[in-house]
Amino acid sequence: MSLDKKQLKYLAELAKINITPAEEDRLLKQLSSILAYVQSLQDISCPEEIDHFADPVKNVNIWRADQVAPISEITRQKLLACAGEVENNLIRTKPVF
Repeated sequence: MSLDKKQLKYLAELAKINITPAEEDRLLKQLSSILAYVQSLQDISCPEEIDHFADPVKNVNIWRADQVAPISEITRQKLLACAGEVENNLIRTKPVF
């Protein structure tokens, strides 16, 4: 597929860019080449039974399970002292929802 100068000017107008006459020929050649390559990709036939969105790398959860670890009362008091608001020995935050 190739573009003509009228189509190129229309694209330039949509993109709000100014194209000089010297740039027109170069851009026409480059854009036509890109469109031809995209067309060749579209012409590739692929069997229907292939899942086009299949992930070649099987995703596996690599995260460790959450584990609650005990801390000393002194550490707990230091952490609570750094918090903005504390209520019932817990850090109070703004509602999320």
